Amino acid sequence: MSPFNFQKIKDWVAGKDDGPDPKNYKNDKPEKVEPDLPIGKKGTLLGDSWEIMGFLQKCDSTDTYFWDEYLLTSHTKGYRWLVQNQGHWNFYEMVKDGPKNLSDKFEWRGRTFEVYVRDTAKVTHVEGKFYWDVKVGDTAVAEDYVSPPYILSMERDDSETIWSFGEHVDPKKVKEAFL
Repeated sequence: MSPFNFQKIKDWVAGKDDGPDPKNYKNDKPEKVEPDLPIGKKGTLLGDSWEIMGFLQKCDSTDTYFWDEYLLTSHTKGYRWLVQNQGHWNFYEMVKDGPKNLSDKFEWRGRTFEVYVRDTAKVTHVEGKFYWDVKVGDTAVAEDYVSPPYILSMERDDSETIWSFGEHVDPKKVKEAFL
């Protein structure tokens, strides 16, 4: 799951912005990576109880644009992802019915999605527990399609394609739940 800057997407969809331009990002690779949210922390987010199991930091193909992904678990809901990018938070659920015929613009679950970014996502840091064997250096093709405030993300490697459906979450709610 790659992240998105929600305001930039709104501007892009409204025709006020040309879309993503990695040259404009000022995210330098941090020398020491520390999760903003503590692994093992339990909290209530969006009405459900969650525990943070793991933390990944990823970057794009230019090694200049970084974002954080937290694996959450719930006894009743299973796994979800909480992704942070430049202070913006998005809550993702994996879906099995991702779109079959992709184009730059398509309909899915009654919403119109447009391509926002296509790139490679590379794991740069791993902490905690995961339901698969993940390591620094792993890469996947990553594509994000937006229909604000929603995002549909695809990650594909040599063995599988994973679709995730996400929604923007108020940073105050994340802070209340886990800090």
